[in-house]
Amino acid sequence: MSIFDRAAGVLAMAPRPQMIQASKAVTISSAPTIVEPECSDRLIDFVQEESVLVGLMRVIRMSRNEQNLNFIDVSNKLLRPGGCQTTCDTGTITGTRKTLSVHELKAAIPLCDDVLDTNIEGAALEDHLLRMAAKQLANELEVWVLMASLGLGQSPAYASALVDASTMLLDDNLYEQLQGGHVLNGLTATDTRFITACKVQQMMQALPTQYRGNRNLKLFMPDDMIWDWNGVVRARQTPGGDAQFSGQVDPQLGRLPFVSVPLLPTDILSCSVGSAVGSNGTFMFLADPDNLVLGIQREMTFERWRNGCEGRTFLIWTIRVDVLIENPDATVLYDCMDVGSCACEPCP
Repeated sequence: MSIFDRAAGVLAMAPRPQMIQASKAVTISSAPTIVEPECSDRLIDFVQEESVLVGLMRVIRMSRNEQNLNFIDVSNKLLRPGGCQTTCDTGTITGTRKTLSVHELKAAIPLCDDVLDTNIEGAALEDHLLRMAAKQLANELEVWVLMASLGLGQSPAYASALVDASTMLLDDNLYEQLQGGHVLNGLTATDTRFITACKVQQMMQALPTQYRGNRNLKLFMPDDMIWDWNGVVRARQTPGGDAQFSGQVDPQLGRLPFVSVPLLPTDILSCSVGSAVGSNGTFMFLADPDNLVLGIQREMTFERWRNGCEGRTFLIWTIRVDVLIENPDATVLYDCMDVGSCACEPCP
């Protein structure tokens, strides 16, 4: 939630009460009434913040709309036999540059005057709605970070039910960029498309050995896949499996921790190898969170814009952000997977 620090500070302050009149028009366009006081004695929030990945990524605060990321690699085969025949340049040092180029994302929500005056929370409703909107924006940002694709509607791509299609078309984000690393295909796996210990082992073995000693490596997967893994370890009927299944220890294999990403989709229509998977495609990926870069030119800002003639106050959020995998060679994507395996006992 580091990117929402400024927003959190704004939301923590109660809005100043405004002198408004009741009995004004409730709807705008075809929008329904937000709250019907005669039908409710309390408000129930249906928005829960599920964003996880964004809070783990490395954040670079940018002073301009573009910023270069540079990293250096040293070639192999540096050692040569000594003597006068040895050339001076036994190896090479190369530099790689990637550029963060931010996209502006904006959300504007109109709030009618009478909604503040005729519902059970009164002026406090604005603060309530601000908090709900912040949760929803965090959720949408994480889906965008994961799944935005310039080729929306083509393979590979994902049309989200949570994020507007025009926003999903802005860039190629993590799912697309992971395909530049090491990719395994669940459609050709001999142990089904569900998570297994063998698949995790294959991912570690697909990762170049120079990256395996990184203790910050994590395996990211949808929440349903975590529950599938619980079934796998429970079926082993071992103390370690029972401890994971019962929640006494966090899900992992060996020293590799698993991270549940609830917003990672499980309804992808096609995967990176271009093969149809119906409507139940998903994936897991191995990465160091510090290798996943979130560039922010301006932390989320919040402002109010008043339109007195229409009796509305617009609540406006703006963020300028971009996403990069700094070194795709240090990532492994297991694509075209599925969820819903009941490994510990037959499903009903």
